[in-house]
Order: sequence, then structure tokens, then C-alpha cells
Amino acid sequence: MLHTRNGVRRNLLSIIVSTAVLSAVAASANAQELAIEPSAGTLGVGLTGIYKLNESVGFSGTVAGFSYEPSGTYEGAQYEGTFKVLTVGATVDYYVNQSDFRISVGARYTDDNAKGTFSMYNPYLGIEETAQVKVTPEYDFQPYFGIGYDADLNERISLDFSLGAYYMGTPNVQESWSGTVYQPLQDSINDFREAAKDYKFYPVAQVGLRFRF
Repeated sequence: MLHTRNGVRRNLLSIIVSTAVLSAVAASANAQELAIEPSAGTLGVGLTGIYKLNESVGFSGTVAGFSYEPSGTYEGAQYEGTFKVLTVGATVDYYVNQSDFRISVGARYTDDNAKGTFSMYNPYLGIEETAQVKVTPEYDFQPYFGIGYDADLNERISLDFSLGAYYMGTPNVQESWSGTVYQPLQDSINDFREAAKDYKFYPVAQVGLRFRF
């Protein structure tokens, strides 16, 4: 069932992207603007293609990603791991009153996850107890709502700002133990699982340079 649901989400994203591309091709003879935009921000380093059908409506498609290795202490437990973000998405953009300010709706497919090791010293046995923890979003196909502004630097180059959020659902926290369950460490992981439930949205704050053709 999960495989089927993931397949449906990927197909829906393919339809969104295909619709944007076909619409751009069909209207290419009267194209108002075609642009490409490298960017950086909470989605990582990305590349976006932009096509404006007219002064009010356009489409964009984005590929972005990053990874890093966090470490620290949480509720008495030490942790270290890897956090990975991958975005393949598309939006429909409405330019309000034919201005440089836009409202965007769309979706992305993502393979975001965080995984690593939680550990805590067990004074009764004199050993370090460990557990492997993996965090994934509830939905890998995520709807998006955001706003943006495109500030011209010259005729062909502009500075672009995007703010918004993807809806992830409730994060799923899975654990596996390398030995017996150590209750104090289990309590720390349970607290982490409860705290993760508050993060249902992935924030988007990207800055890019838009190059128009």
C-alpha cells in the first residue's frame, strides 16, 4: 500500500511538471519571459527554471538539496548523525497586479531524512548504551504555499526572494537498539519523538539570482 501511495504521489508531481512544460512550449511563440535561477537557502543549493506565460501567470520548477552532520546533547543523551534534504518541485506563480510580487502554490517530492545514533552512559553496567534513530516526514509528496519578490538589477539579472513552507505532516521517528533497551536513553528518545510532532512544516527561505533570456 505504501509503495502504491508513493507511486501516486510521484505521478501527481510528474503531471504538475509536465503541465508546466507543455504550457510553456505551447505558448513559446508569445513567451514573455524565460529565466534560470541558481539559489541558496533552507532548501540548500538549488536551480530553478522559470517561465512566465504573461505578466500575471508563470510556472517554475526547482531541484535543490543539501546534507550536514549535526551532533550535540538532547535531554541527557549524546547524538550524532546526518540530515539530508532533497527537493524536486514545481509551482504555479501569480504575479499580483502584474507586479514583481508573486504568490506561489505547488508541491514537491522529497527524500528528506535525519538518521544517527543516540547514546548514554549506563553506570550500572559501565558501558555506553546506543540506539539508532531515523526521522522521516509523514508525506514525501508535500504541498507548498509561498510568496516571492523579484528585484531587478539590470535588464537581464534580478535578485529573487522566496518565502513559504511545505506541509510535511507529522514526522515519523523510528528507533532500533544494538543491545538491551536502557530506559533513561529510551526516555530521551521518547521526548525527542514528542518534540518532533510540532514540526509539521518545512520552512522555505531562498535567495537567488535570476537570469532572463
